[in-house]
Amino acid sequence: MRGRAQKCVRPKAISLIGVQAVMALLLRQRPGTFKTPYSRARPLAPVSQMNKLPRTAGLFYKPKLTFTKTKLAGQGRTNAAGDVQVGRDHYGNAGKAAELVRLTANHEKVHQFLTPKLQIFREIRVYLKQSGYQKSYILRYLEEALAETYAQCRVYGLGREFILKGLKFPLGTHYEITIAQLGAELRGIVLGPILAGGMTYLVAYGARADERTDEP
Repeated sequence: MRGRAQKCVRPKAISLIGVQAVMALLLRQRPGTFKTPYSRARPLAPVSQMNKLPRTAGLFYKPKLTFTKTKLAGQGRTNAAGDVQVGRDHYGNAGKAAELVRLTANHEKVHQFLTPKLQIFREIRVYLKQSGYQKSYILRYLEEALAETYAQCRVYGLGREFILKGLKFPLGTHYEITIAQLGAELRGIVLGPILAGGMTYLVAYGARADERTDEP
């Protein structure tokens, strides 16, 4: 007979649950959670109406990285397929422009890396990835912070100031993320019962009473 246990999420539970918990997190909705779309992004069509993504030879898609003078240095874009465009145009300050091009290229390479490349059912997985980015403050923050931190460290080194700059990068009006919104979304996540290792875990966000610290 299977045992049953209800626990707050612990490292052992996370290691047992793995990817299934992550998928449950994306698909499970609570009031006010994953329901505020990112207004700067293009609205997603239903998955059944998605345009076919480009394909390359082989099992995995090979995305492209191009540099263009149609965009200014410091501007970049990664499309749904994972293809990257990085601007290289400038108005006289070639040294600063080269630095911005390096930063942007490294930033966009992270978005490219995170784009699904296995070409079997790729449209569905790309749709899920884009949907998570657009509707979740947490997922959007994690992706942008990772991309910018990687870019800062690749160009300037592993200095504390550059790591902090990368971590702060997504906060503000451009990506429509605040600390309060991140906290509210985190508090709204409840995964519910998940079976793992013969035990049913009730995975939820929260602090145990004996783990809280008193405010000064």
